[in-house]
Amino acid sequence: MIARYTLAVMAAAWCALPRPGAAAEVGGKAPETPALLAVLASDAAVFEKAQACRWLGARGAKEAVPALAALLADERLAAYARDALEKIADPAAGAALREALGRLEGKLLAGAVNSIGARRDAPAVGALRAMAGDPASGAAREALCALGRIATTEAGEALVRALASGPEALRPAAAEGCVLAAERRAAEGARDAARELYDAARRADVPAPIRAAATCGAIAVRGPAGLPLLIEALESGDGIARGAVLGLLYRELQEPEVTRALAAELGRLRPALQALLIPVLARRDEPSAQGAVEAAAASGADAARIAALTALRDRGGPRALAVVAARARDADARLRADAFRVLGEWRGAEAGPALLALAKDAGDDRDALRAFGAIAALVRRVDFSSGRALARDALAAAQSDEEKRPVIAALGAAGDAGAFALLEACAEAPSLREDACEAAVAIGERLARAAVDAAPDAVQAAMAKVIAATRREELAARAAKVVGRLEEARAPRAEKK
Repeated sequence: MIARYTLAVMAAAWCALPRPGAAAEVGGKAPETPALLAVLASDAAVFEKAQACRWLGARGAKEAVPALAALLADERLAAYARDALEKIADPAAGAALREALGRLEGKLLAGAVNSIGARRDAPAVGALRAMAGDPASGAAREALCALGRIATTEAGEALVRALASGPEALRPAAAEGCVLAAERRAAEGARDAARELYDAARRADVPAPIRAAATCGAIAVRGPAGLPLLIEALESGDGIARGAVLGLLYRELQEPEVTRALAAELGRLRPALQALLIPVLARRDEPSAQGAVEAAAASGADAARIAALTALRDRGGPRALAVVAARARDADARLRADAFRVLGEWRGAEAGPALLALAKDAGDDRDALRAFGAIAALVRRVDFSSGRALARDALAAAQSDEEKRPVIAALGAAGDAGAFALLEACAEAPSLREDACEAAVAIGERLARAAVDAAPDAVQAAMAKVIAATRREELAARAAKVVGRLEEARAPRAEKK
């Protein structure tokens, strides 16, 4: 009971204590700085002193610096004091943190160093440099990162030296510091300085993720001149760097000069590398990029060709469709096969007329079968209102049972009662009767499972025709089972009436 009561009182006190920016919420006036300093000097509870630190930081009160500095060695309140000192813009706050470096150790020292980095306190560079070179200092890694955040010329030079000749165990932290400093310098417009820092980190023997980040930065800061470095990273055996650079291309480096340079280089790269870059270029509206992708769609190298055809499929539109359809007429049989497959995977029914034209003009039976197979694949993918019309036209254009069979199977997979009429017409040909019956039963089974209200009369009539037409006992039994399901579903509704 006592513990529960104490927690309740503490919670009530915490809620009643004004918060920075919340004076209006509690209806009172924000505490004045003297009152907050009095809390820090009193025997108040830790949470009250922590809240006072927050208020003092929010006020940016210079006069609070001595009191806050005194708390930097307090394990319970040091984090709150440091947070407040980070927010106080007056140089006295930075001086207090620098002074504390000589009397703190362990986590408290590391915390003070982090706060110095957060303040970007340039006068601390000398002390941080000495600390960064001494693994025994207890905060060498934090000092290197702080130098990276400060990012002055002096700080950058210290990081490069630490990376080149500092303790080996600290070089990853030095590389991280270089990347941080480079990002800051690039944001400030000091691109040459940023490039040097990125280059130092990417060339160092440090973990791959750090090198990858540095490589991306080095490429980005160079702009179009970074293309050779980009290609080098993609061609390297470093999968992390390759993935990072591809991500960079998707997110950034959208300048037309970069795109044109990449497009011009594409055909000279090995096919596997082309396959990585083609999806990037296909997403860009720059004419040179589209031209490079279209040219790759005629490549004799499988990886590049398939990547280009797939990218055109994903981009869609009349131009992309025309390019892929033209490839389906190519003299190279492999290219034709790939193009037919991609047309069957098209995102919309607009590929249907192109496939019908290809089917009618096919130079041999194999290409005709490819065309009808692609049409069947498309019928399965698009909505049935479009797919039914395409299937009807395909069945009318087909000149053999082999060409019609994939379309019939696609109608069965579509699972729409609107296909029954087309299948009934197909069943009039003895050689296609069983194929049509099989597709009709597949539709009936799906509709019977999904919703009895989906044209039950049409389903029952179609199943009766299957039972009368098929010579396969198991198929007739399946059709009869569909009829039985429909009748069972109708019985409860008839009783309600």
